[in-house]
Amino acid sequence: MLNAATGLPTETFETPVWLAEAGIEYVADDPMDDRPFDIRTKHGTLASIPYRVEADDSAG
Repeated sequence: MLNAATGLPTETFETPVWLAEAGIEYVADDPMDDRPFDIRTKHGTLASIPYRVEADDSAG
């Protein structure tokens, strides 16, 4: 929704850096892999928990 309203991307390569700086410890919206992995940033490490599209109730 933000993207449509502003024309700006809702996530960039800097997003994990900002999240770690804010004290966030994990993200769970990344369909990058089937297994959890670490995202290392200059402010700490985020755990990336896989997001399975097949498990999404809204995915028709």
